[in-house]
Amino acid sequence: LNPELECDGLLTNSAWALWDENGDGEEPENDGREADSETAITEIAIACRSDLWIRKFGKPDGEVPADGELVYYVLVKNLGPSATQPGDVVINDLLASSGSFRLTRVTTNQDYPAECRALGNRFDVDNSWDGEIESRSDNMGLDCELLASLGVNEEWRLKITIEPDEAQTLNNEADVYLELPAVDPNPDNNHAVVEHDIFAVADLDVDKHDDPDIIMAGETLYYGIEVANYGPSEADNVVVVDTLPAGVIFQDINDWEGTDDCTVAESFGNTVVTCMLGHLEAPESDDEPTTVSFEIEVLLDPAAPAGIELYNSVCVGSEMYDDNNHNDCELERTYVGAVADLGILKLGSPDPVV
Repeated sequence: LNPELECDGLLTNSAWALWDENGDGEEPENDGREADSETAITEIAIACRSDLWIRKFGKPDGEVPADGELVYYVLVKNLGPSATQPGDVVINDLLASSGSFRLTRVTTNQDYPAECRALGNRFDVDNSWDGEIESRSDNMGLDCELLASLGVNEEWRLKITIEPDEAQTLNNEADVYLELPAVDPNPDNNHAVVEHDIFAVADLDVDKHDDPDIIMAGETLYYGIEVANYGPSEADNVVVVDTLPAGVIFQDINDWEGTDDCTVAESFGNTVVTCMLGHLEAPESDDEPTTVSFEIEVLLDPAAPAGIELYNSVCVGSEMYDDNNHNDCELERTYVGAVADLGILKLGSPDPVV
């Protein structure tokens, strides 16, 4: 049978007989057969049987960072013996996770358009769909219906892109099924599972400024430090290490309740201040990082010579993976000015004046 025949249709076979009743062979329209029988008709119901084989892959392999892209490839091949009808093949893709994520893109191979639904959102995928659908309760079901016929040995390929927001374990289970009356004779190859571990990523940033920018020997200098977590994950065990320049004397830490979690030690001629900031929450958005700030107060040695420059370096880190190390350290430069105690002496001549 033609594999493109419509499922649940009827295949009709009609037959009748013709013969030459008087033997004269003179009826050209029937080749001399002027008598015929009644037509015999039989109808056979067409049942479509399509063995659908689903496979699934996730890239990249292994662990994935929380701010990266995770791409799932869902492949459905029709092993026959019948072609499917438009709308009969449906993929149900369940994204079950312990954290939050966003669906950002769905693509399909050419000539295989689909209609998809996710969390009440309906969208058409004609080659590609780009958008953003956030998961709810850490799970998302994606249902896609193939709007074209899938011929024997043809393959429908879906590419699903998600962006995880935090550390989590993500299980992706995909099933394919046929709408009735079509039948899949082998349901054992209709299910596929991929599992990924998403590890936390916390982009920490440290910013530093001095006050004043030009200081005199013996004066007080303030270093303001702000630490920001741009996420997307929360950061644990955040540590700030500030290496004070030679020639300054540590005085105090201001504007922070956690001063008891700071230590001051000498290292190779410099004073090093180490502060354990602890936990920094994940940001609410990319433009609104979670921040903590404090101030280190120092005194410049009264014997410091004028004209020198003081270099203060500060770095931040945590036990989370930071995919952007360019903003983890900051160097601040302060100028030491000169002080001159000027006096004036005036003499007159002649003295006295007559």
